[in-house]
Amino acid sequence: MSKIVKTVKSKPRSAIMEAVHEGAWDLFSLGFIDKDKMQKYDDLCLKPIPDSPVSRSSGSV
Repeated sequence: MSKIVKTVKSKPRSAIMEAVHEGAWDLFSLGFIDKDKMQKYDDLCLKPIPDSPVSRSSGSV
């Protein structure tokens, strides 16, 4: 069984959304929900991460 590791840190929208996301993460890590469903919980519960200057293409003006 492979270990699931969170790599992106994002802040929850609220304390309630943090609890919902934590419960969803537990279900995901136990295999009760799939990756697509977990992504929906991420989108619902977590604030978007702003683009960093490093991730932008240096060729665009």
